[in-house]
Amino acid sequence: MPETLARYTEVIGIVFISASIVLFNSSIVWPGSNALLPVAGAVLVLISARQKSIFTANIIAQKLGASSYSIYLWHWPIVVALTYLSLLSNYKWVLLALVATVILGELSLKLVENPSRKVFAKLSTTSNLVYISLCTLLVGVLALTVRHSTLDRDIMADKETVELYAKIQSFHVMPNRDNGYCFYNVDGESDPIISIEKSVCKLGIKSLKPKGLLFGDSFAGHYEPFVDEVAKKLGISVDSVTTNWCFPSLTDSTNGTKTRVAYKQCRS
Repeated sequence: MPETLARYTEVIGIVFISASIVLFNSSIVWPGSNALLPVAGAVLVLISARQKSIFTANIIAQKLGASSYSIYLWHWPIVVALTYLSLLSNYKWVLLALVATVILGELSLKLVENPSRKVFAKLSTTSNLVYISLCTLLVGVLALTVRHSTLDRDIMADKETVELYAKIQSFHVMPNRDNGYCFYNVDGESDPIISIEKSVCKLGIKSLKPKGLLFGDSFAGHYEPFVDEVAKKLGISVDSVTTNWCFPSLTDSTNGTKTRVAYKQCRS
């Protein structure tokens, strides 16, 4: 690639990467088409292959590049720790975490990656496959152990969120057929209600002919006490057909898995 073209290609790539850093925030859907911007930027920088670039040929960029994958791996447990400790919005801790991630990445490169690369280079292909398979198996067993324990659920949210959720659960009860409303919680059931006559339930003045219809998933079910109260004040009856995952749709799409009983219930 001619030097002039390479220079412009690199600059455009740097602009793309910088734009993604400045413009993207937590409200952006990710991953998705938005990932094209930083990915395209990285591709442009790579294909420009400028050996004397002020952006990539300096000692800082080269050091970060060499340990970039280790940095990527280390940032995950650190982010989880910050989230669990409710420190993700504390800029001082975030800055400290960034520094720690870079340091740990550099240490991993020198103490783990490079030595391991030299060791594996001396082994036969069969030996490499055996060691890699054993490591993969160990990681898989640990992952399954965590997956089927309470640990993964405990770290999904920070302590404040977990405590708030537990407090809300102590007094918030989903309106359903067991407490006088109509939401049919099919999760845990083996046989869904197939008959539409059985699935219909009334809110408001139940002895009257219905003049309205509430249907949908648990989001609709949350509104049943409100609809029930309004219907009673208006002196009318409202049919309610609400069940898990069954949001209004013209297709057979679902937010849950199609193997669940709830999906069969919704289709019925």
